[in-house]
Amino acid sequence: MKYQTIRLNAGNDINGNPRRLYTVLKEGFIVAVYNEDYSGHYAITNKVHRRAYAGLTIDIRPTEYKWLLNKHSL
Repeated sequence: MKYQTIRLNAGNDINGNPRRLYTVLKEGFIVAVYNEDYSGHYAITNKVHRRAYAGLTIDIRPTEYKWLLNKHSL
């Protein structure tokens, strides 16, 4: 099984809290989403998913962040 993990960045909320997610893909489908919060890449609790992160960060909108967090987060 080959995974790809990317970091999605929606900036900070009005209180300064980070809105970033690690999204794990397998064959183009989302298999897991981890909320970074203040943990950095250690928020990815599955070691295989963490090793699949190559440093790619993509900016997204806050509405996309909320949708992913509600639908896919672990």
